[in-house]
Amino acid sequence: MATLNVTISEDLTLSGQTINSSNTVSYTVTSIDHRIITCTTTEQTVLLFNTTDAAGTVKDATLKYLRFTNLDQSNFIVVRVKGNSEEYFQKVPAGSSFLLTDSQMDANATGGQSLSLSNIDEISIDADSASVDVEMYAASDPS
Repeated sequence: MATLNVTISEDLTLSGQTINSSNTVSYTVTSIDHRIITCTTTEQTVLLFNTTDAAGTVKDATLKYLRFTNLDQSNFIVVRVKGNSEEYFQKVPAGSSFLLTDSQMDANATGGQSLSLSNIDEISIDADSASVDVEMYAASDPS
């Protein structure tokens, strides 16, 4: 068991005024999957979620922190999150990151107001116009 500390901070000077913010959250984790993935222009599944902990798979309801960082200088990637016959897509510009701190989602194309959270089944990535490197950092506590 270990403690993962995640700090997000913003440093800004606008019109001579300094506007800074910082927030730190601590997570208890027992498992980490950290890797650099070459993301091509063909969509590829990079993380699965299931009822058991396995290679490349996070056990349902145990994800504490997930980050995908697009390491490219000019090309964007698209992250696809699928679960319970629903999915949503997130564009991640060059140098930017996509974060999750839970493994439940809901996507509703009709814009309805009823929320029905369910487990994520898989996450895939796809590069825009050329292969890029993507850093994945997934921390969970399947114990």
